[in-house]
Amino acid sequence: MIGNNAVMSDENRKKLLELDLKWAKIKMASYEKKKEEVDLSEYYDEFMENYNSKNHKSIYINTPESKYEHVSDDKIDELIKEFEKFKCILSPMYIDSLRAMKSDSSSVVTKHTPVKEAIKILKDIKWVKKGPNRKKISVEEVYNKCCNAAKLLPNWRVVFSKSTAARMSIKGTSIRIMKDATFYEDEIEGLITHEIYTHAYRKFRGMRTGLWLFVLGMRGNSKANEGLAIYNQMKYASPYKNTLKIIALKRLVSYELSKIKKNKKGDIYDVFEKITKEYTDIPQTVVYNTIMRAKRCCSNTGSFKYIDSSVYLDGYLEVKELDVKSRTILSEYPISIELAKSPEISDIVKFLNVNLFPQINKPEP
Repeated sequence: MIGNNAVMSDENRKKLLELDLKWAKIKMASYEKKKEEVDLSEYYDEFMENYNSKNHKSIYINTPESKYEHVSDDKIDELIKEFEKFKCILSPMYIDSLRAMKSDSSSVVTKHTPVKEAIKILKDIKWVKKGPNRKKISVEEVYNKCCNAAKLLPNWRVVFSKSTAARMSIKGTSIRIMKDATFYEDEIEGLITHEIYTHAYRKFRGMRTGLWLFVLGMRGNSKANEGLAIYNQMKYASPYKNTLKIIALKRLVSYELSKIKKNKKGDIYDVFEKITKEYTDIPQTVVYNTIMRAKRCCSNTGSFKYIDSSVYLDGYLEVKELDVKSRTILSEYPISIELAKSPEISDIVKFLNVNLFPQINKPEP
């Protein structure tokens, strides 16, 4: 075993970087197309027309294809064997991640917040309507604020984008702002805290480790990333008042879609009807967007595939319970919540500090 205090030989160092790159290409191929490029608003009228006429036909989403080819389970198994043979302190994290990428990953158990907790939040917290006197802020002002925040990230840039699934998002080493979006003064600090001070900063720190494992994310990093971002947003900035309700809604939508996938019965229109009738305070556009964001991995919404958005509520509730030391580690390294709590993390940090791999300077392998 290549341990925490060992300076790797040139041969082992080269081997780890080679295996890490192989892992990164498989990780990129596992993503469901370029989901962040989909503009969901253009399908709203079609969806509502189908829903109101009780015509539950599928909607075809124009989703750009990924440039990475699908990788077979046999290829994934081959790389798992290479990591098992290599026996590095990081090998278990690569192996755990690879097993979750296989087409048959039913043995990989993901524990979610009980849906009854999401339902309780949805019932107890009423939707806060945007007041008529809410002050808008121009995209130019938003751009300037983002540029100022991004000064802690050398070589990162702030750009305007016409095509993005969110008003502000991170792609590669760019902080993207939707050029035609509407922003309000009372939400900007929260958005910047969420996207730049959490998502972008964690990715920047990952790139400095020199390993793609810490850039693209080990298993559980997505839950940590979203949970920490929401925790920071709600603790350190003026939060958008419906944040907790929105992440509870995401958990409920994922739960309903998982039932449809399991039972092979029902569709997105059934989910929309059930939620809008049960929680009349939530705007229909919000429910629509939450459902369609979960389905944006599909060219056809009739597919049983969906993106599980439970990570937002799961992550937030778990991050909230962490001690200060674990939360600080989670902020500094793009790792899972479980690893941040584990005694093993100190050995991993020592390993990275001893070996100092060359910093990654590109957003994708």
